[in-house]
Amino acid sequence: MGYRMGRQEESIKFGRVLKIILIIIGVLIICAAVFFSFYIRVNAKQCLRDAKNVHMALNSIEIEYYAQGKSIYDPTRYSGLAPGVQDAVSNLVENEGRYRLLGYDDQNHRITVLQYRNGFYEVNYYASPTEEVWEVNYLMNIYHLSD
Repeated sequence: MGYRMGRQEESIKFGRVLKIILIIIGVLIICAAVFFSFYIRVNAKQCLRDAKNVHMALNSIEIEYYAQGKSIYDPTRYSGLAPGVQDAVSNLVENEGRYRLLGYDDQNHRITVLQYRNGFYEVNYYASPTEEVWEVNYLMNIYHLSD
């Protein structure tokens, strides 16, 4: 004669297995959230570093252009940069992002607004006479509509 489990014992065993599965799923979700937050943070710091390198390169090129009586800023172009400036920046720094010069102080020959984008990250630089602000954002593409 074999031993048969009763319904109550089967449901207790099923409940324990279900509890273990739910705990494992919860731990996996928490680990994934921690990993992605760390991943986003590390990439944001790298993007900020790249944007600061571009900013320094633009400042360096501005000194050269100022000595020649020219400006790196051209508000008629989408990038906000005079012809040849992006090539000069590429010679000084390696980056994979795109950048735009959105504001420039002609009197002080100073960048006031710079935007740098790389992948899902966007870095904005704002300068006023009293402070400089670097802002890093993680962008999520909600819609992409095309014909």
